[in-house]
Amino acid sequence: VISEAFCLKMAESCDGLVLTGLPYFYAGATASTATYGSCFSVQRGCTFTMTGGTISGNTARNGGGLITQTNSAFILNGGTISKNTVTHGGGGAYISTNTSFQMNGGTISGNVAENGGAFYALSSQVALNGGRIYGNTAGTGGAIRLEKKAVLTITGGEIKDEYTVTAVFGDKN
Repeated sequence: VISEAFCLKMAESCDGLVLTGLPYFYAGATASTATYGSCFSVQRGCTFTMTGGTISGNTARNGGGLITQTNSAFILNGGTISKNTVTHGGGGAYISTNTSFQMNGGTISGNVAENGGAFYALSSQVALNGGRIYGNTAGTGGAIRLEKKAVLTITGGEIKDEYTVTAVFGDKN
């Protein structure tokens, strides 16, 4: 059981990381002094592929389950991101500037945020190809909040949240 502010912080430079059959990351990791990410922080130049396991019960200002930093990528092929809570953006994940998020499978559910219950995307690329998004809650964007030129492509999967997608157009700060 991991109870530190970051369950895992990947190095600044890496060739990619694939975690298969993750244990259950919980213990209510709290990033009360950190602005971003309470459980996983995918650092610059890294790719994190999740194929199983659960990221759950974490709290932060942004990115309850995880955050992607500039020029990184997160690929969800399986597993669950659930019951994370943030006071601003991305209950499940905060997808930061110039990064990518690809969901091919798995589940994002039961996350809570002011903006984007499942995830919040800022000037990034998001592809939903499979998986399930449901039961997330937010003031805006029950499932997804897009801002500042974020691009969302949906080719598959299932989204069942009230106010599913909220997009903010222009250069809102």
